[in-house]
Amino acid sequence: MKKLFLLIISVLCISTLTASAEGLVIKGGANFTNIKNIESKPFGYQFGLGFQTEIPDGFGLTFQPELVYKVVGFEYDRETLRRGYLEIPINVQLGFNIGNTDKLHPFVFAGPYVGIGAGVFGNKATAESIRNDLKKVEYGLGLGVGIDLWILQLTAKYNWNFGRIADATGVPELSGTPRIIEICVGLNF
Repeated sequence: MKKLFLLIISVLCISTLTASAEGLVIKGGANFTNIKNIESKPFGYQFGLGFQTEIPDGFGLTFQPELVYKVVGFEYDRETLRRGYLEIPINVQLGFNIGNTDKLHPFVFAGPYVGIGAGVFGNKATAESIRNDLKKVEYGLGLGVGIDLWILQLTAKYNWNFGRIADATGVPELSGTPRIIEICVGLNF
């Protein structure tokens, strides 16, 4: 119930901010996964969009909720599988402009995220055998650094997932907790 509540709050935040968004960010990149106690396939990918809104506080804070499709890889039963997530991170950025222009803007950011499982890919029989044991919702905290450089946004982010990929009772081999490093390039509009 708590996870559903977090998801609903996240969706409401994004929908209310899109009307007042000051900028749109279309992004894509790679992620590198380490799942404790599981042979993880380190390379995955992601793409999505975000909305930037300045917080009028005088401290250079920006609110950037996003909607991202992310894929992570792992090994199960000697097969390579990929797990897709539809993820909603809600980032707060603290940054400053270098010089008299907003063309060079380094920042740090942090924020919670919640994701919904969007399928398992790979060997069809193996994927089907574990599909019902995989967690449907993921949630955690992301911390990162970035820079807005003219129309580009470059970011590096560490995602600390608070949940496990699967229940220990259903598939104990997949009860690890993911840690993900994301490297992304975005276009600001």
